[in-house]
Formats: sequence, C-alpha cells, structure tokens
Amino acid sequence: RELLGQMSLPEELWQRYPGQLSGGQQQRVGLCRALMMEPELLLLDEPFSALDAGLRGALRDQVCNVLRATGTTAVLVTHDQTEALTTADEVAVMRDGRVVQSGTPTELYRRPADLWIARFLGDVVELPGSAPDAQVRLVRPEQLRPTDASQAADLHGTVTSVRFGGPDAEVTIDVDGHDLMARWPSMALPEVGAQVSVTIEGSVLTLPAGSG
Repeated sequence: RELLGQMSLPEELWQRYPGQLSGGQQQRVGLCRALMMEPELLLLDEPFSALDAGLRGALRDQVCNVLRATGTTAVLVTHDQTEALTTADEVAVMRDGRVVQSGTPTELYRRPADLWIARFLGDVVELPGSAPDAQVRLVRPEQLRPTDASQAADLHGTVTSVRFGGPDAEVTIDVDGHDLMARWPSMALPEVGAQVSVTIEGSVLTLPAGSG
C-alpha cells in the first residue's frame, strides 16, 4: 500500500484487474512489484515511456527517492537524454553497442569527449576556431547571455529568429555569418532584427574538427 501510494495509484484502483488499468497504471504496478522484493540490483528498461510528460517527471522523482532510501542500485536504460541527465548518478553513453564515455551527468554535459556526444546530450553552439590544427569551439546555448551594449561583450550580432517556449526561448543570432542559438528567459525578449551584445558564461570547449 505504501508503494502504491508513492506511485500515485489511488485506493480505488487497488482492487481492479490488470485489464481494467491503463498502460501507464500497469507500468507503475510493475514497478511496485519489483521494488517490494527489495532487490539489490534493479534493471529499468524505459520504465516511464508510457506515461504523459507531467506524470513521468513526478514518478521518476518518486522512484529515485525510493531507490535511494532503500540503497538499491538501479540500471536505467533510456533514449531520453533529459531523463538520463536528471535521474542518474552516473551516465554511460553508448554508440554502436559500445560505451564511448561515462561519468557524472555534469561531466558528460560540460566535457563531452567528442562532437557526437556533445550533440547527442543537448543543443550546442559550434564555431570554427583558429588554432594551428582545425578546431571547433563549443558552448551550450544557455552560456550565451545577453548583456547591455555599454558593457564588455564577447559577441555582437543580429537577431534572426525568436522561438518562444514558455519559461524560456530560443534566440538565433547572426554573428559574422554564423547562426548561434541562445537560450534566454522569456520575460524580455529582443525583436527580430535587433542588434544584441552577448557574453559567454563559463568555459569554452575546444575539440578537433570532425571528431565524432
């Protein structure tokens, strides 16, 4: 009963047969059945895929809390990069059946081993570098922050598109012929055609061109 409650399954469902439950409800019952055995190791293969977005996030947090409270080690298989980064203590990225990089979510997101992994784990902003060997400079869209024109800036450009996304927005900026995508809070967004100044927060990652 405690596990069913933690999985957001109300009491009126407890007496139903499996065929009377939705796919998502059946999936949560399956998780309860696995957790009630108090296993030392639990394999979760896309356990939240049948759930809607709102319930998926809440249930994911509940399952993680139960696992940590019981000291249970879990291996979560997922194609959802956000799910992996927000859930795991350690992430292993696989390509062609091989683990190509592993580490904490922060390590993989901020220090990907190659361009393929960088692109796989989230949006990236790529610029050609000027090192003796061909290089690509890499930052994440959230590192490009708007700044007042009177302050020192790393980049200057023209806004070519603004895509509203609720709490934030994707702002595309043309800088010397390169389209850079920034992710900014949606409270005060520039108009298309506006001239903007941008600073880069945090470090810039440099990778060999063509890596990955």
